[in-house]
Amino acid sequence: MNLHAMVRGAIGLVNPNITGVLYRSIGYRVDDNGNQIPAYSDPITVEIQVQSLTADDLQHLDNINQQGKMKAVYVNGNVEGLDRMRDLGGDILEFEGRRWLVTQQIEEWTQSGWCKVHVTSQLDEQKGNDSDLPQRDGEL
Repeated sequence: MNLHAMVRGAIGLVNPNITGVLYRSIGYRVDDNGNQIPAYSDPITVEIQVQSLTADDLQHLDNINQQGKMKAVYVNGNVEGLDRMRDLGGDILEFEGRRWLVTQQIEEWTQSGWCKVHVTSQLDEQKGNDSDLPQRDGEL
């Protein structure tokens, strides 16, 4: 039973879903100097629900040394955060005119096909942070 699908319409009346773009991490490449450069798949359009982090989320994330703007995002599908044990980078979500690094998966409901992730805003392209992501004409 997909409870999230049942309540998503009601939640959307208060906080509408938006369209985002997902770049899945596919590992990294090594440049001529031996530096690891993150690599991403082609972009996928996804429907997302963006919310503020709850007090429980903040407590759960207490040991993550992060600064900057952070949000919780519900996504249909599986989105991965940083996982050094499994050698996964971190997927990137693009919404609200910014790119957001998925730093941690907070909830995963594989049978229902959705997850809740913690995202942290990234520097914009003008500051040189996103040079390895595929570029989209006229955006960011």
